Amino acid sequence: MNYEELLDKYNRLKEDFMELIMKSENICLYCKNNIECKGKECEKYIEGRGCWDDKRCLHDWEWSCEDFDFGTCDMLENTPCNGCIENDNSGFEWRGNDV
Repeated sequence: MNYEELLDKYNRLKEDFMELIMKSENICLYCKNNIECKGKECEKYIEGRGCWDDKRCLHDWEWSCEDFDFGTCDMLENTPCNGCIENDNSGFEWRGNDV
């Protein structure tokens, strides 16, 4: 197999692989920008008690930043991850692109 054939196979494999990644349940595992949640060990970790709903009713429950939607974390602010999932994975960069 010559270089051009090998490169063509690699490019087709990469396209197929990317299609599978984009359909993954946890696309972040394959992204070079992935920032993993460290829970209570995170410098931006917050917790509290009670919250107000849209009808101005107070609910008495203990919460932490881990209870909210992924991507809304302060640790993701000003990173490609911020809003990535809500914006059709706009911040996704395959961690293998440098290969």
